[in-house]
Amino acid sequence: MLLHDTIIPWFSIWVKPRKTIRQILDRNPAQFVLLLSALSGIYRFLEQAAKRSLGDHFSLLGILILSVIAGSLIGMISVYISAAFFRWVGSWLGGTATSAEVRCAIAWSSVPDVVQIIIFCPVIILVGRDYFTSSADWITPWAALLILAIGAIGMILFIWRGMIFVSVLAEVHQFSFWKGLLTAVLGLLIVIIPVGLLLIGQIW
Repeated sequence: MLLHDTIIPWFSIWVKPRKTIRQILDRNPAQFVLLLSALSGIYRFLEQAAKRSLGDHFSLLGILILSVIAGSLIGMISVYISAAFFRWVGSWLGGTATSAEVRCAIAWSSVPDVVQIIIFCPVIILVGRDYFTSSADWITPWAALLILAIGAIGMILFIWRGMIFVSVLAEVHQFSFWKGLLTAVLGLLIVIIPVGLLLIGQIW
């Protein structure tokens, strides 16, 4: 879809995040928010399914169905919770964004997750259920090379996603990139510090 006949947001969000999110907000703040949130949730679920070896207990079809249903729901719920949270944190620094605007920013910053799903497809096709198990029998030299390549691309996309998020968060709050970064860091610290203290308390 074109924005003012000049910008295709799926592509421009990568290089012109502030301009892109502003034009999306001007046209329709709800544009693809739920779809992007659901796709991001699906990717996150698949990622966790591999880390937690869900293939030891579920078939590949079962994992994929769970990813679509549970991942989509988690993704859509998360965007509402995260938006309220980052609107609140941003307001401390003078940010003016509404929850709907922050939802839009969070959703569109997850476009790299859509690419991650596309990258995930060859792994699922080539390795299948074994990728989600604790077994290492499937790891051949070629498979290891594929996983390393995907991991490297994933790291780049993760960093890029963070840059997009900070940029669009700054735009919706109507302040500088650095205030956007501060908002993101403060938000993460507010979540991480209590969790870290809780874990330390359990260890001791």
